[in-house]
Amino acid sequence: MTTPSSTHHISASSKTGMQQQQQHLYTDRPTMECFDVDVDVNEDAEMEEIAVHDQLPTVEEIKAKVVLDSTNAAARRQRNQRQFLVFLSLALLCAISLIGLIWIGIKRQRTYDSRVAVTQTVRISHLDVLSDSSSPQSRALYWMTHQDPLRLPLPTKKTDPFVQRYIVATLVFAVVPSHRLTEFKSKFSILSAQHECLWNSQWKRAGEEDPVEATRLGIICEDNDGQKVESEEEGMREQGHDNDEVQAVTAIIWPSLEMQGELPPELESLKSLKYFNMDNNQIVGSIPVLPRLRHLSLAYNALTGYLPQHIFSEMTRLETLNLAENALQGSLPKNFAALTNLKVLALKGNQLTAGLEQIYQLSSLEELYMSYNSLNEQFSNGSFQDLKNLKVLDMKNNRLAGPLPDALWALSRLEVVDFHQNALDGHINDAIIPNHPLKFLDVSTNILGGGLPPSVSNLRHLTHLDVSYNRFQVTLPNYLANMTKIQTLILTENDMFGPNPLPQWLRGMTDLKHLSFRLTSRTGTIPTWFGELTKLELLDLDWNHISGTIPSELGRLDRLKYLMLNRNLMNGKIPVQVSSLPNLNALMVDNNGFTGELDACHVSFMIADCGDPDKGCPDCGSDTQRIACPCCTTCCYDYDERCNMQDHVIEFEDEFRGAYGQYSFDAEKVEYELSA
Repeated sequence: MTTPSSTHHISASSKTGMQQQQQHLYTDRPTMECFDVDVDVNEDAEMEEIAVHDQLPTVEEIKAKVVLDSTNAAARRQRNQRQFLVFLSLALLCAISLIGLIWIGIKRQRTYDSRVAVTQTVRISHLDVLSDSSSPQSRALYWMTHQDPLRLPLPTKKTDPFVQRYIVATLVFAVVPSHRLTEFKSKFSILSAQHECLWNSQWKRAGEEDPVEATRLGIICEDNDGQKVESEEEGMREQGHDNDEVQAVTAIIWPSLEMQGELPPELESLKSLKYFNMDNNQIVGSIPVLPRLRHLSLAYNALTGYLPQHIFSEMTRLETLNLAENALQGSLPKNFAALTNLKVLALKGNQLTAGLEQIYQLSSLEELYMSYNSLNEQFSNGSFQDLKNLKVLDMKNNRLAGPLPDALWALSRLEVVDFHQNALDGHINDAIIPNHPLKFLDVSTNILGGGLPPSVSNLRHLTHLDVSYNRFQVTLPNYLANMTKIQTLILTENDMFGPNPLPQWLRGMTDLKHLSFRLTSRTGTIPTWFGELTKLELLDLDWNHISGTIPSELGRLDRLKYLMLNRNLMNGKIPVQVSSLPNLNALMVDNNGFTGELDACHVSFMIADCGDPDKGCPDCGSDTQRIACPCCTTCCYDYDERCNMQDHVIEFEDEFRGAYGQYSFDAEKVEYELSA
């Protein structure tokens, strides 16, 4: 039995030997096969090592794996980049959307604030019209708050600069067609950075080569001293400018520019507006109440309906009211009499039927134009007696009845009286005051009786007298000889003025331009002294009993345009001096006994007894032909009693009827063009 110590000793020595033996085995492998146990262990290890070696990737596999890993890494990087870009884009889009929402909110807030400003703060527009994005008010407000280069602050009171500019912009959008805004911007500088007082330009009448004075059309302003604003410096708004000194719109002048639409009620807030002219456009609707306005002209537009009751009682400063050539109807309103400062009233060319009693009270009235209506009223001798300042009275082409008022002859400033084509009856009474200033008297185409009174000789300033187409029963008086300034004397179709020869007193009327004795029972011959009336343009002796020949002295009438000698008892040949007059446009010698040849091919309208047209006349040779007239426009012959029956003076009457024109304004359609 061994002891523990010996055992321990043996084990230590044995351990050392074993280590040495193992070291020897590793260093000398061929001897391993002598030890069976060790050989089995080493073979297993070698097999494991071989198995491990077989599991290792090849070089190609390692290279492929490297490429794949590299590709995957690149794909991961691209995916990450795309995710980052998407995130960045979304973030940017969110930021832009947020900014847009903020901007829209700001715009909406400014739009809301601007609507509040003009509807509640200064109260110049109604909210309902601003709710309509297509309304002139809405478009003007949008322009003011989002597009106007001036970007004026919103108003807190009506005198703020924003208000006037907004009103003018509203007018622009109301009457200028959208497709012409660019044109108007070019011509008038509207909707520009310039002060609205400079939205105008110099114009002249169309065809006027060298105008005496150009006309400024557009928006016109004056400063506190009444001086027109015509430069950028005068119209500029400076920071801190006193609003009470802002230049105010005093005139809006836009005639004959093909504008169309309705005048906006915001115009009523232009408290300094004095002059408004938009003649010859297509303005419709109602007229705004403009309390300080002095001159209102909307002639040749499309205004319809009745004149409103309330307007004129609030526009008492009006001095000129021109609504001619529209489609207004009915009676003049009762409060029309409130226009006590009115000097010129032009309502011609409408469909008015009554209301003259309102006009009789307009004591300041100087010119009254009511022609071409349907006025159906009865005059008395006292009508118009309170119009002491009246100069022009134009009432032609109505249905007015009663006498020609005696009160007219006491109006010491009266220069024009025109009642052509009415239903006046009674007599022209002998009530004309001495040295009356009347220059124009036309009572033609009525049913006046009696005759011309002796006091008509007091009309020494008369230049136009037309009493044709009445029912006078008294022969033509000699006291017309006092009217030596007469230029137009039309006595047509008053058969009771004769029978008498052509009066000798005509010889003193050397200013005569238009003379008609048609159907007045003239007898005798044409005096040779007619050749002294060298200013004659129209000579009408049609349908009388004049005999004899045509005096060659008429060949001195170089200005003669119209010569009517038809339907008389004249004979002989037509003097070549007469047929060759250079300005002759119409020559009528039919239904007489003239013979020979009439060669006047320069005359555009000519009628003679050149034969039966059914037989080829004037180029005929028929026994119905009395006079050879190869250039005649119409031929008459003995058996055609109704040939050339019409009154040709009517065709030419535009040259002399209404020759007084309009004293204070242009009643016709005036066209304009830009001045150079």
